Amino acid sequence: MTNHAGPTSASLDESKRDNIDTYLKLSKLSDHKMFSLLAAPTSQYIKPNHVDWSVLGKIQTMATEQLKPTAFVIETEKVFKHSVIKTINVLVVVFQGVYSSAIDHASPYIEIEMKPGEDGRQVACMMLADGKIALTLSAIYSARAPYESGFSVLWVFDDAMCLTKYPVNDYLDERMDIAHAVACHIQILTQEEVKAWQEVAQAAEYIRIFDERFIQNNEIQSHAFAPTVPR
Repeated sequence: MTNHAGPTSASLDESKRDNIDTYLKLSKLSDHKMFSLLAAPTSQYIKPNHVDWSVLGKIQTMATEQLKPTAFVIETEKVFKHSVIKTINVLVVVFQGVYSSAIDHASPYIEIEMKPGEDGRQVACMMLADGKIALTLSAIYSARAPYESGFSVLWVFDDAMCLTKYPVNDYLDERMDIAHAVACHIQILTQEEVKAWQEVAQAAEYIRIFDERFIQNNEIQSHAFAPTVPR
């Protein structure tokens, strides 16, 4: 099992260093894609009475305050009233003005890629929902315990809540490690490169979830919030 804290190039063996060199060259030439073969994600609709709305209401409020789409990392037992998953943490993503039918969050076609942020920096991410969502690997590493063979996301839409479990095998783990290390390597860019990547980011048609936030206990216990319950 790999180190889910997020590897650096110094921690990789020689074979992976060769892959990094190759990936670095490819990243300069094209939008390089690596398809991952793994078991299909599983998804279930979550009933409103199965979550703690005092907690989810706080997350919804935070989501409206964030300037960019954010993946919130929180302990699973803080969100759900019933044991629906066994993972220690869960990622919560709140979509505003989006219905569940608009995004195939349980699509089995998952890719590991590097995508540019609005500032031009390269972000290692997992492409979900048939390429419609780019989720930063940093959030996945944060939510996933070392012994867990996957991670879970609670997608909060206007009309429903869907809990999707994404399995991660050794092949995908390795690709995540490589992409993370490569992203760390290519942060020093010329002004021309930064401008070019910013233009690519502006033209992107996928949703970037490049920010993450940990939910602390004192944040969800401070005071009550009026939740927006999916209709």
